[in-house]
Order: sequence, then structure tokens, then C-alpha cells
Amino acid sequence: VDRGTGSKSMLETFTALLTAHLLADFVLQTDYMIAHKKQAKILALHGLIIGIATMVAIGGCTKVSIMMTMIVVITHILMDFIKLRYLGDTLRSFALDQGVHIAVIAAITAWYPELSSMGWWAGLAGHYQAQLYAGMTLASGIIIGVPLGGVLIKKLVAPIAPPPPSSTGSGTGPLTGMAQGGKYIGWLERAITMMLILTGKAEGVGFLIAAKSILRLRDISTDEDRHVAEYIIIGTFLSFGWGMLVALMTAKAVSYWSAF
Repeated sequence: VDRGTGSKSMLETFTALLTAHLLADFVLQTDYMIAHKKQAKILALHGLIIGIATMVAIGGCTKVSIMMTMIVVITHILMDFIKLRYLGDTLRSFALDQGVHIAVIAAITAWYPELSSMGWWAGLAGHYQAQLYAGMTLASGIIIGVPLGGVLIKKLVAPIAPPPPSSTGSGTGPLTGMAQGGKYIGWLERAITMMLILTGKAEGVGFLIAAKSILRLRDISTDEDRHVAEYIIIGTFLSFGWGMLVALMTAKAVSYWSAF
């Protein structure tokens, strides 16, 4: 399949920049950093991490690479500052924030599509380069499916979240469980979903959905219990659906590199 040298270079650059962004925002950015990012030093640290991740991903060793990295860092910090100060922590602000970051990456890719081919990784043999970018693509898919998906789903279901447990102790709201238990359960279910699909075992996803649905609906005795159960089931289906969608898209994207 003739995919074109220019198209390949553009995809390499976009993949490298996207992977660096996802790593910096959803893996290397800790909960502490997120909670304290209004502090200038924490925001600056986040910018430094973005810069290092970008330079490593594109194999930056030229003036152009440094300049493009600075553009990524500056625009990212500026957008984060605007979001923190003026937009709040909502689904809309999250989508806008990520949309701006991706738009900057796309603009740089269009401006300098050969950016990655100017870096360290250009010296690798062709099949090793393909493996490198396939690995970046897989890593990006996992990050989008698991931690990014968790943030997205949490914001999507926030409007229907049940209230905290009542002071009488009769409530069964989501705050009675393990701290951040729901977050890690969501990560696990999307990670397992993606693993099953990427390894050709998609039929196993149905058993996971059925098992969790039965577990959550078996002990309903009050309206409050039903609210909690329905809230969790909605989140569960969103979680599995997101994991399946991202896994299918990731498999398709990774297959691109197998031609090289």
C-alpha cells in the first residue's frame, strides 16, 4: 500500500506530539498537581513536564524542534491558566481545553509535518520506526481509553449523581465506599475491555457487563438505593462503551504501522 512519504511524516509527527500531550496531562500529572495547579510553581512544573515529554517524543535535537516545543508549552500553559481562572471545572471547559491542545498539535503538524523525521528517531531502521510509532499509538489509545475516559465519564454523569448519604445513616450514596474506589474500578473495567478487544476476545466484554450489572442491582430496597444503582449502571455502560470504541479505533490506528 502506497501511503506517501509526506503522509507518513505527518502522522509520525502528530502521533509523537499527541502521545507527549496525553502522557503529560493524564499520566505524569498527579492528583496533587491538579488540585494545586492554580499555584504558579505547579503550573510551571506542568509546563516543564510537557516540554520534556514533547522533546523526547519527537526526538528533538534542532532549533525547529525547540521552537515547536516552546509553542506547545506556552499555548498549553496559557489555556490551562484560562480554564483554571475563568472557565471552571466542567465538561464544557474540559472539552474546550483538550480541543485547544489538540488544535495546536494539529497546527504544528500541518506547519512542520517533517518535525519527527528531523529528530533522533529518524536514525532508526524502518521497521523499528514503525514499531516505535505503533507503540506510541497503542499508548495513546490506552491513555484515552482509561484515565482520560475516567475524567470524561465522571463529568458526563455528574448532573445525575445521587446526593451524599443522609445524616441519619440510612443513605447509600456513592461517598460510603472506598476513597476513589469508583475511579479505579472504572480504570480496571475499561483496561480489561480494551485488552479483550485488542487481543481478539471481544465476547468476554459481555460477561463483564452482565456481572457488574447483577452486582449493582441485587440489593435495591429504597428509592435512594435505586438512584445510586441506576447512576452506577449508567456510568458502567458509558465506561464499557467508551472502552470498546477506543479499543476499536486504537486497533485500526495501530494496524496502519504494520505496513512499514
